[in-house]
Amino acid sequence: MTHSIFSTQQRTFSIFALIATLQLSAGIGDSISQLKIRVTLLEARRLSYEEYREARKPLPADWNGGGFRFVLLVENRAGAPAVPGLGDIRVLIDSRPYNAVVNANSDQPFPPLVVVRGDVDYFHTAAGQKLNERTPRSRQNQGPGAMVLEIFIPGSSVPSGTSGVVELELAETYRPDSTGRLRALTPIEMGKHTTIFRFLFPGVE
Repeated sequence: MTHSIFSTQQRTFSIFALIATLQLSAGIGDSISQLKIRVTLLEARRLSYEEYREARKPLPADWNGGGFRFVLLVENRAGAPAVPGLGDIRVLIDSRPYNAVVNANSDQPFPPLVVVRGDVDYFHTAAGQKLNERTPRSRQNQGPGAMVLEIFIPGSSVPSGTSGVVELELAETYRPDSTGRLRALTPIEMGKHTTIFRFLFPGVE
């Protein structure tokens, strides 16, 4: 079952309070690894009103003419028993911000909508099976330490063929201690260990 309620692992981070690094990947099917977290962009396309309305149920689906839909696989470091923390999500078109609201927990109009799916369950669905071939051949984490994010970015009309950049901010939730065993980070520690995963996406249809 799909939920649009965010898990306790998802937290808000101020970009001005973070030490963030950037790495640009080539696009769909590519992976970026930072802070021992690996993210793979599985899909990028234009958002339709029908699928946005369905994802928003039972909440109302205000519509401004268009948007983007992304699917990403997020794998926490090997052995971590929970997923990374989720921060801001940005889309850039011609180096200009597309979405004025970047945090999914915002009360402002047209925030990103994030549906968090368990990776094992997702790849058994019809939609997941179509995207499974784009996942890394060797997985570094599965089950509780991994998730599939279905991200809906509502906004103005998007012409066919539009390309751009999507940025996903994530925070470490586990890190080895002095003995090498993984320990859970506090929210303050998570805020000090964040990074931005930056993907190019080609002309969407």
